Amino acid sequence: MQFGTATRGVAESELEILPPYTDAWHDLREHVFGSAGDFQGLMTFERLRRPPSPIAASFGSAKAAFYPYQFKPLLKFLESPRQRLLIADDVGLGKTIEAGYILRELKSQVNLDRVLLVVPSRLRTKWKHEMERRFGEKFDVVAGSAFGELKKRMQAQGHVSRFSWIVSIEAARRADVVKFLSESQPPIDLVVVDEAHRMRNPRADQHQLGKALSACADAMIMLTATPVQTSLDNLFRLLNILDPFEFTDSEIFSSQCAANRWVIRAATAMRSNPPAVDVACASLEAMRFDRYT
Repeated sequence: MQFGTATRGVAESELEILPPYTDAWHDLREHVFGSAGDFQGLMTFERLRRPPSPIAASFGSAKAAFYPYQFKPLLKFLESPRQRLLIADDVGLGKTIEAGYILRELKSQVNLDRVLLVVPSRLRTKWKHEMERRFGEKFDVVAGSAFGELKKRMQAQGHVSRFSWIVSIEAARRADVVKFLSESQPPIDLVVVDEAHRMRNPRADQHQLGKALSACADAMIMLTATPVQTSLDNLFRLLNILDPFEFTDSEIFSSQCAANRWVIRAATAMRSNPPAVDVACASLEAMRFDRYT
C-alpha cells in the first residue's frame, strides 16, 4: 500500500471495503453524518495541515474572564493580510476586551509606537481604565489640539514621535484635525474606533474622519453593535472606510451578501436545538439551484 511517499505491506484483515460512493447532498438528505470521532479526526488533521496563529502574548495575559469567543476576532485579525477588522458583536459581549487582545498580540509581534483610540467622549475614561487595568496598557486622554502639536513636531523634526492616545470622536472630527490627517497622513501603527456606526453617513464629518484615519493606519479595528441590524448600505459604508481596496463597489457587495444568504440560513438552522436538518437541506438545495439558474 502507498502511504504518501512510503510503501508498506498491509494484512488483508486490516483492509476495509470502500462503500459505494454517494455525494454530500445525498448524505445530507438521508441524514447521514459522521461520528464525533470523525469530526475530531478531521479537526486534528486541519490543525496539523494549517497550524493556528500563535496567540501566546494575549492568551491568559489579560485580567479578564476567559471566553473563547472573544479570541475569534483576534484570530480573524491575524489571518487578515491587511490587518483590518470590523467587530460587530452585540452589546455586552466585550468588544473592548477583544480590541485589547488584538492590541496585546500585535504589540508582541511589531513595534507599536503610535496607537490611537477614537471613542465617544463619554467613554474616554472607561477605555483608559480598561486598557490599564486589564492589559497594563497606559494611554493619555487628549483633546483635538494634540493633533496641532503633532503637526508642529512633524514639521520641526521630520517624523512622528511615539504616542498612545485616546481622543473623542467629537474632538477628532473637527475640520482642522481631519484636514491634517488627510493631507499629512501621519503614520499610525494601530487605530481603534469605538461606536464606528457614527461614521456610516458619507455626508457627515465623522465619515470623513474615518476615511482620513484609514489612510493613516497600518492596522485598523472598528467596533460597532449596529450595522448588521440596519441595512447593507450602512454596513458597506463602514467596510469601505475600513478597507477601500477590498470593498470598492456597493452593488458587488450586495451580490456577495445575496450569494451567502442560503449558507447563513443553513448554518443557523443547524445551530438550533434540535438542529433543523430539513431547513438546512432546503436552504442548500436552493443555493445549488441559484448557482445554475
